[in-house]
Amino acid sequence: MGLTLNRNAQLLLKLRGLETEKAIFDYLAFSPSALRRAESLIDGAALVARLEEAVRGGEFITIYGDYDADGVMATFIFYSSLDRLNPGRVSWFLNDRFEDGYSMTEKSMAKLFDRYPETQVILTCDNGIAAGEAVSYALNRGAAVLVTDHHEQAKELPEGCLAVDEKRLLQKEKDAAEDIAREDFCGAELARRVIWDLYRRLGRFESDRSFLSNLYAYSGFATITDSVPMNAANHCVGRLGLKIISKGEGVWGLFREQLSRVSDGVHWDTVGYRFGPMINAAGRVTGRADKALEVFLKYHRGDIEGSRRALDELSELNDTRKDMCERDDGIAFRLIEKNGWQNDPLILIYDERFEEGINGLTASHIVERYGRPAIVLSPHRGETGVWKGSARSIEGFNLYEALIAHSGKLKAGGHPMAAGVSIKTEDLEEVRRLLNEANAGLERQKDKKPDFLYEPADFSRGVALAIDEMVKALEPFGPEFEEPVFALAAQPGDFRAMTAADGTPRHAKFGVRALSADGLNIEAVWWNHLAEAREAEEARRGGPLLFYGRPQIHEFGDRVSLQVVIDKVRMI
Repeated sequence: MGLTLNRNAQLLLKLRGLETEKAIFDYLAFSPSALRRAESLIDGAALVARLEEAVRGGEFITIYGDYDADGVMATFIFYSSLDRLNPGRVSWFLNDRFEDGYSMTEKSMAKLFDRYPETQVILTCDNGIAAGEAVSYALNRGAAVLVTDHHEQAKELPEGCLAVDEKRLLQKEKDAAEDIAREDFCGAELARRVIWDLYRRLGRFESDRSFLSNLYAYSGFATITDSVPMNAANHCVGRLGLKIISKGEGVWGLFREQLSRVSDGVHWDTVGYRFGPMINAAGRVTGRADKALEVFLKYHRGDIEGSRRALDELSELNDTRKDMCERDDGIAFRLIEKNGWQNDPLILIYDERFEEGINGLTASHIVERYGRPAIVLSPHRGETGVWKGSARSIEGFNLYEALIAHSGKLKAGGHPMAAGVSIKTEDLEEVRRLLNEANAGLERQKDKKPDFLYEPADFSRGVALAIDEMVKALEPFGPEFEEPVFALAAQPGDFRAMTAADGTPRHAKFGVRALSADGLNIEAVWWNHLAEAREAEEARRGGPLLFYGRPQIHEFGDRVSLQVVIDKVRMI
């Protein structure tokens, strides 16, 4: 069927449930022409028609986006596309993570109208589906409200609002009745589909085909970074985006400049683990994602140097974010172990020292260490007596449903694997009790079994090259199509701490006593986890360790070695 895959790739696909040649082809060769059009969704055709009316009539459109990478990419897709049609008649507004919180509120709507009093149409992206009061406020101010979102909806929005969301209540009922499988696309990908349909209506599709195709870079970026299920449709979008991004043309060339090593190109993990966190850092550290959007807007307007400076600032913010993560992780782990919460079915922690923008990352790290769903809260900057934060789940546990079951004691919005949460001070301990009682039978998430387990005698430069070929052939990975899990079982030799760029010891390196099958030295490096590495080194008492992480070839001058970049370490 035209797909050539090495033995490792075939094995991984089988482990991921793709056992036949047809199943593999249907997944890896999914056609973009098969993607669901925005106009096919409830309110989709009406929303695109209303946008067409606004463009033809020269109405002033304000895009309301969210503060994460998906929201930034969706906002840029809408802005660049509408500005191309009606220059000077489109603006953007990103909610402040700390002052406004997630999605639209009456307070943020008032700020939007103060900033852009000429607004006639509000077009949301990556939010709005659960913002009934804010929508009513905007409608009462005389603006048309067009909602595009991909989050769960608890109740319908007010009449007079057009809303397109695959997870909208009415949409889910319709799809279930017609046996239509959900694609679970992100907010930026929905924005791209809306724009493609709009350009079709305007008769601009063929003349602007190159511009429109390039929008896959932004929606693909968001697909990879927003942890949406990596089904065939989303894998298709992610592949298309990576193909454009990896060329390093336009603004993506500036991103590539940020990499210390570019000879191997840009791949899904570069986007997911390097570029994505940079985009998110603006909202996490400052509350405002404006600086992230500025990178793309300045380039769009021809200010290349301004775009480069903005990206440099994002990189610095991301370094700050890393420091904040390390600090908050330490606080969280000490709190959990001091209070014995590591065995709670659902771990809930709150502390005044936590940074609000980092709570989601801290929750993720708690899940990784303890295998339990986690909620991390800090005092809400915008509302006294309220704790606000983020929750993260484990595989197979619908966190969103677990939270909204107690909506009388908390507010939550999101999806099964992640949610934003706010709880009043007087309800914190009651919520802890309710959640743990309701989920008493929830089992701890166990470590994933390695897809590929090696010993030094199995390991070689050829093996590392074959792994690299496999990953490139199958990327991008994500939920429901997880990246391959590698592990090296070995007897460590020397152990040493390594310093970060600022001179402080943060990283760890384990030597491996045995050489590889082709006589190369093997080492395992754990970035930003020196304390955990020391714990593992002390606890093993001279025994072997299991190093989880992707093997790769490490070249430094004339020296060639094999290296495992550690995700986690376990005793054997």
